[in-house]
Amino acid sequence: MTVDIERFRRVGTRFIDLLGAVLFRRTPGVENVRIERTKVRAGWGEPVGFFSLDSKVNLLRTVHVERGPIKIEDSPHYAYVRSVMSGFDDPYSKEDWLEYVRIYSSAENKYVQERIRRFDELISAYSQGAKFEIAVRWSSSLGVFLVVDGFHRLACVAAIDSGRSVKCIVLL
Repeated sequence: MTVDIERFRRVGTRFIDLLGAVLFRRTPGVENVRIERTKVRAGWGEPVGFFSLDSKVNLLRTVHVERGPIKIEDSPHYAYVRSVMSGFDDPYSKEDWLEYVRIYSSAENKYVQERIRRFDELISAYSQGAKFEIAVRWSSSLGVFLVVDGFHRLACVAAIDSGRSVKCIVLL
């Protein structure tokens, strides 16, 4: 038995298009659903997404180690960005994030300082107009997208420009 590879690709592409239409196009707060095979350059690997879309921040959840899926506004990342943007008027927010980094990175102080420096650069880049993409997976049970890669980028979008949609690469 021979397999017609081109026919298989056409059928597969139609199936992915149908899947995207059913899953995402009717979700309030989701716009510009596009089929596009995209490699996501994450610090831990290069997963492949098959859809991209623009989602409102309120449809995205980060996964907190102890509390499970949470709104980005409830994360130490968001509190830190708000603190930076207000000129550190709220020292507790900065300390919350630093404590989070110390606990969950279980790393030496040099590494913690490097993470802070990189996060500060990310905040600066976004506030100067950089565009970010977030890698997500759809959770049908929660009716939201779970962030797989991009917690820090999402915190920047939510804290600096909360009404804006963010481009998401949907991993299957």
